[in-house]
This record gives sequence, C-alpha cells and structure tokens, in this order.
Amino acid sequence: SPEDSLLTIHNPEDGLVQKEKSLTVTGRTIPDSYVVLFLNDAELIRQSDADGNFSFDTTLVDGSNLLVLQVLDNDGKIIRKERTVIVTSLYEEPP
Repeated sequence: SPEDSLLTIHNPEDGLVQKEKSLTVTGRTIPDSYVVLFLNDAELIRQSDADGNFSFDTTLVDGSNLLVLQVLDNDGKIIRKERTVIVTSLYEEPP
C-alpha cells in the first residue's frame, strides 16, 4: 500500500532474537516529521532528518518486547508498524 512506503523499518527485523538488551531502531519516513516509538511502557519521540532517516537507542527487557512505531503523514493520518524482539540469555549466535 502507499502508506507502507511512508514508514520503513530497517532495524530490527520482526521476530528478532538476541542476548543483548540494547537495540538501535532505525528506519526512514517522511522528512522532518515526528516519529513516535512505543516500547513496553515507554514513549520516545524523534524527528526524522531532511532525508527522512530516524534512529532510536533503546533498552529492552528480558522476554518479548513489542515496538510500535507511528508517524503522522501530511494528511494527519497515523501510519503504524510493529516489531517484536525477544531477549533471552539462552540465545546462541549462529556460527
């Protein structure tokens, strides 16, 4: 859909499993717009740059983490994408 092109998440992939609790969320959207990240109980706001790039440095919790990214398009419509990231100490990096 046309909205899909207005919000692209480069990192993380949905269903990512990792050991680390730190995660950088990156993506691209409408230039110079506000991007809101809802993560567990936190809400973070960043502004995309002139090319539409944005980045959030986040801290996850053990288990399942739901990340919801939202941006308002020029018509005031909310575009929303979700990612789930699992943090577990049992995860072993593939060789």
